[in-house]
Formats: sequence, C-alpha cells, structure tokens
Amino acid sequence: PPFTPVLRRAGRPVLDGGMVDNVPVHALDPTPGDALVLVTRLYPRPTFFRMDVPVAGGVQRRFYVQPSRKVPISSWDYTRPGAMRDAYALGRHDGETFLRELPRGFAEPVAA
Repeated sequence: PPFTPVLRRAGRPVLDGGMVDNVPVHALDPTPGDALVLVTRLYPRPTFFRMDVPVAGGVQRRFYVQPSRKVPISSWDYTRPGAMRDAYALGRHDGETFLRELPRGFAEPVAA
C-alpha cells in the first residue's frame, strides 16, 4: 500500500512481494526439500496442491494451501469485528481440513 515506508536492501529500495507477485516463491531458499506456501486468496487451482521445482542439488517440493473460499475480510480492514471472527473461523476450518487431508492432498504434483 502507498502508506507503508519504503524499505531498503543493500541500499536499494524494495517493495513488499505481495505488491508485485502475490506468492513470491522466488524468495524461497532454493535448496532441495519441502516448503509450505500458505496463500490468502483464491487461485484457479485445487485448495491443496504440490509443485516439484528443480533446484541445484535436487528438487524442492512446494506444498501450496489456499482458503476454501474467499476470505471475508482484507488485511487492512480492522473495523468489522464480525468479519474478523468469520475469517478466523474459516482459517481454523481450513487448517483442520488440511491436517485431515494432508497425505491425500499432495499425492501428485501439478504442472507449473
């Protein structure tokens, strides 16, 4: 958002990754292994999916989890306590579903 301070890295201005790429996975440590990527909005993909990405020395398995439906509040909207409770309930429900379906939900990778 335009009212956040400009951050600097190595003396150069940088932006929050969410303003450029809503899922800035290129910032992940590029080592082999597993990475859990939680997203806050809906994308045209399954609720849980896995992408296998070649990296130096092997493969990074990225496990993506997104909400089951649109989150009822934006990150900057703190004026609606009822919507905050609804968002919390959605996260709790989706988290419990994720734990229950984890083994099955990531069986096969999807194409990038």
